[in-house]
Amino acid sequence: MRKILTFLCLLVGAWVCSYWAEASDFTGVGFLAGGFSILEDVSADGQTVVGIGISGGAFVPVAYQTFYSGGLFELPGPDNFDGLAVGITADGGVAVGTSQGQARLWEPIFFGPTAIHAIPLASPFRMSQGYAISPSGQFVSYGVADPTSGVHEIYLWDRWLNIVSEPYGELSSGRITSISDTGRAVGFNDGRAMILDKSGKMTHLFPGFFLDISADGDLMVGTDGRPVLWNGTLIPLSNKEGQATSISTNGRWVVGTTTTPFIVRSSGGPLLELDLPPDWTSMSAMGVSDDGQTVVGTGVNPQGNVEGWIWVSTLAVQD
Repeated sequence: MRKILTFLCLLVGAWVCSYWAEASDFTGVGFLAGGFSILEDVSADGQTVVGIGISGGAFVPVAYQTFYSGGLFELPGPDNFDGLAVGITADGGVAVGTSQGQARLWEPIFFGPTAIHAIPLASPFRMSQGYAISPSGQFVSYGVADPTSGVHEIYLWDRWLNIVSEPYGELSSGRITSISDTGRAVGFNDGRAMILDKSGKMTHLFPGFFLDISADGDLMVGTDGRPVLWNGTLIPLSNKEGQATSISTNGRWVVGTTTTPFIVRSSGGPLLELDLPPDWTSMSAMGVSDDGQTVVGTGVNPQGNVEGWIWVSTLAVQD
């Protein structure tokens, strides 16, 4: 645990001598036996995080909860071999991912009895991949691979109505990265940022990637070589090389990485660089809570291991 004393502020076009002089905590989440952890997504309250670990020589889905004293844990289930968890609902109750070549859900996220659910597939004998779950948990987006062409057919599962769409899109060289509570999904395909509406309309935009979308489906973040925000217009968040990796469920906060991880309000203002431990390297921010006070990510720790981390501001952030 390390006390972080300041944010460094960068206003696009000019350096600004303005600091958030507030105490913050930095925590490495640790590992399973394999000495490796990557954090992929965080709940809206910042208390539950999911990602990837190594156990028994294989990738496995993992979770970390700030209120559980046992540290990082593998999501229970009989078939987690070669698995990963990539998304979580806003309430931290359900995770989506893949294990043994099939798209999966884990519910609830807890160290103890956790059910693992196979996502309903048009053909259960084909390889599938869980892409994303909406903040409310209503929609799940996943891909099913064509064994001949390798193209992924995209499906949308409405969990509340228990309806699975017909394939409503195809990805030749990309993936869905996030889905909103409206059923609008974002990602990339053929080297271009892509929006896929619930109706099946796929729109390819600029060269680059979309990596996350707000719950209402109005704001998207990603990269065109720089960190960018999309609200119908492309808005660079920095002129530095990097990417915006995540937007909070409520759409207020964006995190990403240029030379170092940053946080910024989606409504505009200075890019705030997180003052992280200098003996950690290759740091990337991967998720942010709705209040902007918790940022999660992955880096290389002083011992040379890839490890997930959580940064928490201990003073209130002014919206």
